Amino acid sequence: MERMPHFSRLVLVCALLLLSITSPMLSAADPPKPAAAANKGAKTPEEALRRFMLGVMTSDEKELKQVTVDTKPDDFRMLLGSQVPPEVLPMLRKDLESFPIERLKPGDEFQTPDGKPIVVAEDWIAEDRTVLRMKGDPLAQRIYLVKGAWRVDPASIIAARKAIDAEGRPGK
Repeated sequence: MERMPHFSRLVLVCALLLLSITSPMLSAADPPKPAAAANKGAKTPEEALRRFMLGVMTSDEKELKQVTVDTKPDDFRMLLGSQVPPEVLPMLRKDLESFPIERLKPGDEFQTPDGKPIVVAEDWIAEDRTVLRMKGDPLAQRIYLVKGAWRVDPASIIAARKAIDAEGRPGK
């Protein structure tokens, strides 16, 4: 039983790194629209990111719809598919609640999966938008305040997963 906390941390770190590796460059687009299931959005950007990460790791569609911006149904399905073992879930939730999150500032730098540097632009940070990075994650996620709730923009993760799927097809 002593190995369970270590295992859950390992699962969390692996999931975070997987998201980092599969996320392409972020674009400076206008804030997207809220998802349809917007009844229980996050109160802080950090809460949105934690709930988003847990939703991705557990393929919790309802949770993801509550903390993401509006996404096409086919694209939204790209966030689903991961599943941590049920016995690990309580530890994973606990660890994720206390996992350090860094708020980036204009001028801060992070990298794309292929190592290209990205500098956080001035217009990426405002009262209704921010950029967060989980400790140890080389990439960052854009988060918007939409209709009173903080939401993660999953566009970069979806694009990366589509690219990985395309590379894996025969004849590529």
